[in-house]
Amino acid sequence: MPRPIGWSSLAKGLVSALIVLGAILRIARWFHGRSFWLDEIYLANSVVTRSLHDLLFHPLEDWQAAPPGFLVIVHVFGRIFGMGERSLRLTSIPFGLASLPLMLAVAKRVLRTGGVLIAMAAFCFLGPLIYYSDELKPYCCDVVVSLAITLATLSWMDEPRFNRAVVLAAVGAVGVYFSFPAIFVLAGAGIWILARQRISRNPAALTHAWIIFALWLAAFALDYLIFLRPFASGEAHPHLVQYWVAQNAFMPHSPIYALRWIFADLGSIARNPGGMWLDYPDAALIGLIIGATIALRQRGKLLLLLAPLPIVLLASAIKQYPFGDRLALFFVPQYLLLIAAGVELLWTNLAGKAAAVAIAGCIIIPSADRAMGYLMHSPGREESLAAYRWVAGNYQPDDVIYLTQFAEPSFKFYRSQSNWPAGFDDEKAVYTQPGNMQPSQIIRDVQHLAGRKRVWVVLIHAEGGDFSVAMLTKSAFDQIGRPVMTHSEPGAAVYLYDCTAADSPLSQPLNESSSGTITIEPKVHDDPRSRKSDRAQS
Repeated sequence: MPRPIGWSSLAKGLVSALIVLGAILRIARWFHGRSFWLDEIYLANSVVTRSLHDLLFHPLEDWQAAPPGFLVIVHVFGRIFGMGERSLRLTSIPFGLASLPLMLAVAKRVLRTGGVLIAMAAFCFLGPLIYYSDELKPYCCDVVVSLAITLATLSWMDEPRFNRAVVLAAVGAVGVYFSFPAIFVLAGAGIWILARQRISRNPAALTHAWIIFALWLAAFALDYLIFLRPFASGEAHPHLVQYWVAQNAFMPHSPIYALRWIFADLGSIARNPGGMWLDYPDAALIGLIIGATIALRQRGKLLLLLAPLPIVLLASAIKQYPFGDRLALFFVPQYLLLIAAGVELLWTNLAGKAAAVAIAGCIIIPSADRAMGYLMHSPGREESLAAYRWVAGNYQPDDVIYLTQFAEPSFKFYRSQSNWPAGFDDEKAVYTQPGNMQPSQIIRDVQHLAGRKRVWVVLIHAEGGDFSVAMLTKSAFDQIGRPVMTHSEPGAAVYLYDCTAADSPLSQPLNESSSGTITIEPKVHDDPRSRKSDRAQS
């Protein structure tokens, strides 16, 4: 696609308004200051309790992993501004804001004016790109590094001058320290550069290209030897690989099963890459197919957008990178640009224009409506701090607080901020459910509290497979007592039980298949279809 020539005042005004609005949406989400959810607390605990050396050179606890550059900035901001939600999430905000002009710069180089506006509107309003600008996770870094590499590559290829070669080499070399999937974008860019006839016919540019590749390789090798190799075998985080295997995020080795995975699971990723939460994902898939077809046929700049895909699929097949859900977020900008290219192609006749408007509308309008609705009232995900403050406000001496296994980390993190009454002793008052318990063990564990007058049952991170544990826990309490007070927050629920009821079946074994009702609100980060966990990048 040609680079746009001569933007109208209206187009300039629209794209400027989109960038400003996108920035406001991201900053507003940060100001809302929601509670950390489980995985953020896991990562925050490592940041709070460790020195910078231990943070970088020892495996993070609780299934977590993050690039060293991201950890350094989080550590510095935490030490300067404190260890609260806003200060620790402050790292993601600059990356989220930087992604907006970077996306515009890339779009201008591969799309016409109309396609640029469509791509920017989708990018500015897309839920995950807003949400991850306010999360203690490095996914915004992935997006920015991916865009920066793509932009630097296109810039140098347009004019292969020495100064632009230096910029491209520096962006790639630094990027691998801020983003795990940066290596896939670099590999795709390298293949695309070598395939371009313009480089092969320019000896000086070809020499610069090989020097750039050597610097990229050296930077990645250093990153691998120092930071990645100790954890590459999976021994540091054995459950990470198991988790993503269960999520079917690795491409099978068998050709037959690999094809099935590509058409089924990769197809679902294409419909909602990075957990995009589109209301009409099939419309996006149609645009993507058209855009990818254009890229493959024209073999121009759009092909650079597709170039990382075979590399990341290969890494997925050898279980080095799970390609799914938010770990695919780095590919979302390329995805949106290809959709915009497909919409551009359709804009040729009346029927094509109708299809283009339908596809663009199905992608942009629901996302914009949701994003604007959350501008003033951002949804929480796991508002555990508000739940603990409610318990603290109603706590009485001799109460027992029963924490389900995923509630303990948040209780420890927010213990000092929950306004507990004077004399509260969590070592005596708090009972924590042991982890990895079988149903029969949960039931026996709960029975120990039979006869207590007031027992607070705290349910946090109760969704997916964890929801059954929370449901069983509450069912067990239903059989030894009755709830007298309840309180619900997004992603958190609290029940005050009176376990002295005379009709409690204390002498009878509890039924493991018994059911109860949980009124916990879904843990949304923009959409109730959010996945179970953000266990970390692998």
